[in-house]
Amino acid sequence: MLPDFLLPYSAVDTRNTIFRQMWLHVRLVNNETHLRRFNQIAILGIPLIAIMWWLIERLNLNFGDVEPNFSYRLINLILLAALIVMLLSSFYSIPNVLGMFHSRLQSGYWEAIRLTPQYNSTLLMTHDAIAQLRLWPFTAVEIGSRLAVIMLFTLNSFYTLYSESTDKMYFLSNLLINGFFWLALVIVLLIGFAIILEPIIRTRVIITLHLIDAIHIRNTPLAVLIGITMLILIHLSQALLLTMIWAMFDNLSGGSSGSFLVIVCLIPFILIAAIIFAGFYIWLRKFGLAVAYKSAFRQD
Repeated sequence: MLPDFLLPYSAVDTRNTIFRQMWLHVRLVNNETHLRRFNQIAILGIPLIAIMWWLIERLNLNFGDVEPNFSYRLINLILLAALIVMLLSSFYSIPNVLGMFHSRLQSGYWEAIRLTPQYNSTLLMTHDAIAQLRLWPFTAVEIGSRLAVIMLFTLNSFYTLYSESTDKMYFLSNLLINGFFWLALVIVLLIGFAIILEPIIRTRVIITLHLIDAIHIRNTPLAVLIGITMLILIHLSQALLLTMIWAMFDNLSGGSSGSFLVIVCLIPFILIAAIIFAGFYIWLRKFGLAVAYKSAFRQD
């Protein structure tokens, strides 16, 4: 379903004794079978339910008789749910990720575990993987919700073109040989992949920042305050980017050439912004893990 490199434990050996012992204490996804079953429910189940809801609406309603924005209410509802899940995931990470790191790094536990015959990198990435697993139920639900939004947006766009065409059979037969259709489909897939990938990369960055916070800040209230501040900054940067995209869309979509401008100007901007954000997230995680490794295993 998801490539192995996107799974929470992709960077560790799942046969490792310490990892397996810690994994047993993770809720909902405490083994590989439970994890894959949860992925099926969240990543496949949510889009399937959304599409079934969409089909029922189309079969039972005449959309020429309802207000224009009705067809996007389901998308807006799922977007709101995804936003709530994202915020819950972020602030759930404070007690369950930052708290775990802080309690273990600032106690005799970390000194004891360093004496085990394990590579230092294995110890660090084991705790990173457990932190990802603790947040994975939120991440999987957010991925499923975003996938549902992408599918519904594509179906809505297709349905609108189909319902407005005078010769529907000609529209369907001409669709597969229409180069613009395939170009639009490729663009949607690229943007969709970036949208789906973002929760995984963002969660890993948040975990890395919590790890650095826990290593360097011994005072618990101060560590929590810094952790919350970092979360707010991450989400503010996301909100700023989305606001810019929406403002550009609103400005470019007006007028007779609006659709052309959106395709030529806005979509490349979204792709470039997604690449830059992903690159920055990946760099920040690598840099953060390097800093955490040096600090966690320095000789006192």
